[in-house]
Amino acid sequence: MLTRAMASDIKGVWATILNRIGPDGASDHGAIAEQVAAYAKAGVDGVYSGGTASEFHCQSDTEFQKIAVLFAQAARDNGLSFQIGAAHPLATAWTGSHLLPV
Repeated sequence: MLTRAMASDIKGVWATILNRIGPDGASDHGAIAEQVAAYAKAGVDGVYSGGTASEFHCQSDTEFQKIAVLFAQAARDNGLSFQIGAAHPLATAWTGSHLLPV
């Protein structure tokens, strides 16, 4: 079932992933899970991607979607609430295990 998170549901400290770029200009997809796991270990309340620190404006739609899927899985694996897509035209917000159309 799809549900929409309310502003009152989002509390505490949320961290954003930084899109690590290799010398060849490609995203380091393995770094996504590493960052999310580190944030979970640090005790953040949630994580987000696709905002002002994720180079979304330089990503193709395919790359944005790939990062979103890897990020969502990493957040689920670490028991963190998450949101994807603060500014991308294909933005979809995710919290917990629910897909939330924006």
